[in-house]
Amino acid sequence: MEFGEALKQLRRERNISQDELAMDIMSRSSIAKIENSNQQPSFENALNLIHRLGVSVLDFIRVMDGNINTENVISQYYELNLFTNQMIANQLTDLAKEVYSITNNEISKNIYLSTLVMNKYHFLPNDELGKLAQSIWMRLESIEYWSKLDLHLINNLLFLLDEPHARQVMLKSINIIETSYPELRQLKCSFLINYAEIALKANENIFAKRYFKLAEKASLDDQRYDIYLYAQYQLAALNKDVVLMEDCLKTLDRIGAKDLIAVITDANK
Repeated sequence: MEFGEALKQLRRERNISQDELAMDIMSRSSIAKIENSNQQPSFENALNLIHRLGVSVLDFIRVMDGNINTENVISQYYELNLFTNQMIANQLTDLAKEVYSITNNEISKNIYLSTLVMNKYHFLPNDELGKLAQSIWMRLESIEYWSKLDLHLINNLLFLLDEPHARQVMLKSINIIETSYPELRQLKCSFLINYAEIALKANENIFAKRYFKLAEKASLDDQRYDIYLYAQYQLAALNKDVVLMEDCLKTLDRIGAKDLIAVITDANK
């Protein structure tokens, strides 16, 4: 990435206008030329511009090298869910925190807070986790239509809601996926699983069975056999079918789905 591209990326992520960046350093038109790679700043002006952005020279170079990239954080976040290996989740939390400290944009902040909440899921009560995610929920509740990133944020934080609210949010999210993002089949399945887990913990077994069944079908359609077996295990547990439960665990082990087995084992402790 050239100097101008990195300058433009950081300026936009920090919500700084070209006029604000240029003030007392150079003209706005010069900023535009630099960002479009039609002009190179002097060494002194380059340092002044980097300082105005509020980042160190080293961090600016890392942005130029592509090591600090919000898009990279987003793409990794799209792969995250409550079944993700803890080490991978921790690495993404650290990366999102680092990107947020440099870019100072809302996207990396929300991803950082969301992954932080998920990593502390087993260690803090829901009310404390809710406080960490409060700024995310306030923004989500203020907008009518959720984007692709919004839907991922909601899915990963759904467990913070009580059962009736979680069901309402899940149904709205799935409706948006089906009408606007039909390619997000795995996310739809994840919503179904996550809500079914919430219903199960709330002793709403009728809802739990209904949505584990829907998740079972959705995961099979999407060829996610690990999630299919997980949903089947939960249905077997609800129906007290010990033989099927054992068969599901054996098959999960055979296909190497150790993270899902760990989730089941932890839940049964």
